[in-house]
Amino acid sequence: MSSENMQEMRKAQLLKLIGSLIRAADGDLVNKPSCFPCPAEQHKYYKVIRDCFQVIYTDADYTKSQAFIIEMMGKSDGFIKMRAKILLTPAKRKSHREKLLAKLSDLNQIDNALVDINVEHEPLFRKAINSLGYCHDS
Repeated sequence: MSSENMQEMRKAQLLKLIGSLIRAADGDLVNKPSCFPCPAEQHKYYKVIRDCFQVIYTDADYTKSQAFIIEMMGKSDGFIKMRAKILLTPAKRKSHREKLLAKLSDLNQIDNALVDINVEHEPLFRKAINSLGYCHDS
């Protein structure tokens, strides 16, 4: 189906689509207008959002988030190490990544994702939010 025949999607739908594509390891499909039906002038912003979210999702580590730092305030070093070890198991890490991506790709929840991302990814998050500001519903 060509982009001319495909109705453009709304911002919330496009954000969900980015999340779905990242989850399926198909984030590159955002580059193809036939697969990612957004207004042409906004396409570059959605690619920036995808790029930022891809890194945030791939590198997601709850033990590097503000939420973990707050949760561990006042705890002993031994407790922190034990808790981190538990949270870094493949199942816990995958669960965190999926919950984080769900927040990032939900227009109503995106602001709540900030505390769950790696602290070092805050600039990427802000860059994505800034780019999202240039996107509007058609």
